[in-house]
Amino acid sequence: MFIVQFWAREHLPWIAPKVDPDKERGPDHPLRHEAYGCRWLGETTCDNLGAHKLEEYRRRLDHLWEAELKFDPYPQRIVAHHVHKFPLHPGQWCTRVPLICHHIVEWHLPDRCLRQFGREQCIPLDVPESQKGYHGKDGRQGPTNWPEEYKMLICLWNVRQDQDIVTLSHVGRMGYHDPYLETYRRQSVRYMTPEGVADGALVRN
Repeated sequence: MFIVQFWAREHLPWIAPKVDPDKERGPDHPLRHEAYGCRWLGETTCDNLGAHKLEEYRRRLDHLWEAELKFDPYPQRIVAHHVHKFPLHPGQWCTRVPLICHHIVEWHLPDRCLRQFGREQCIPLDVPESQKGYHGKDGRQGPTNWPEEYKMLICLWNVRQDQDIVTLSHVGRMGYHDPYLETYRRQSVRYMTPEGVADGALVRN
């Protein structure tokens, strides 16, 4: 939830609380140079957020203008920070691979957010079937040889350089008839309020 919250504050400026720039992060804060989300640890005010009601957020999102959404690739300062901390080739950030930590497995699915990496957004592939089978494993089933249990997933990780999602570079707006947007409009719930549905119908007609 924190990651989603940070993403929303970064890309939807109207939803972010105001941070006092003089108190955003003290020079002695232990995480000042570690976690990007620490920028929100300072003193904040929420006067710009209106009624703070779920219905108000839904209404604002339903009537969102393009200019109110900042959907840019990761800034260079963030890329440089992560290259220093995680010295992988940046191209490997766009690989569909399982992320394994002891008994926990989560799939890294960058094909669902390629624009975040400055690439052309393709139609995402389905979530791997193996993702569903590994949820709920927590060790209570008794001693488990996890390297053997996850042998196939470890093999995929070891050849991650071959799992890159290959698309062209792209920065800026997507065309209305882009294949991804056409698919998105067919499959997604586009509005959260009755007013949004009604207004959307007027725009389409």
